[in-house]
Amino acid sequence: MMTKRILFLHGFFASGNCIPAQALKQAFTNEAEVITPDLPLHPYEALAFITSFCEREHPDVLVGNSNGAFLAQIVASRLGVPALLGNPYFEMTRFLSERIGVHEYKSPRADGRQHFVIDRSLIDEFAEVQAHQWGRLPTGNDRSHLGVIRRE
Repeated sequence: MMTKRILFLHGFFASGNCIPAQALKQAFTNEAEVITPDLPLHPYEALAFITSFCEREHPDVLVGNSNGAFLAQIVASRLGVPALLGNPYFEMTRFLSERIGVHEYKSPRADGRQHFVIDRSLIDEFAEVQAHQWGRLPTGNDRSHLGVIRRE
C-alpha cells in the first residue's frame, strides 16, 4: 500500500517545526508521511519552493495554516492539488504593515536562522502576490511560471 503524503505549510512567524506541524505528524503516525519544511520568507521564493516540491514529490494534500494557507491555495489552484486551509490569511499586506521591523521566529528553523525583517519591499512583494492570488501572477521578471521565480 502506498503511503499518503501530506505537505504542511506553516504560518509566517513559524517554521516546519512549529506545534501544529508536530501535532499533524503525531496525528498521522503510521497513516501518512507528513512533510513540514521551513518556508522561505519571501512569497515568490516560497511559491517556487512549494511548486517545485509538489511537482517533484506529488503530495496527496497540502495543509496550510495562516500564511501557509495563503500560499497553499495559490499552488493548489494552479497544480490541482487538494488543500486544507486553516485560518487562511489572504490579506498578508495588512498583517505585515502592522509589524515592520526585526522579528524572531516562534519555532526553531532547520537553517538556524531565528531572526527576520519585515520591511516595505517584503510588503510590496506580498502585495503583488496578494493582488493576483485568485488568478495568474504577473508574467514579467521570470514570474510566468512559479518554478522559475526570482526575487528582485
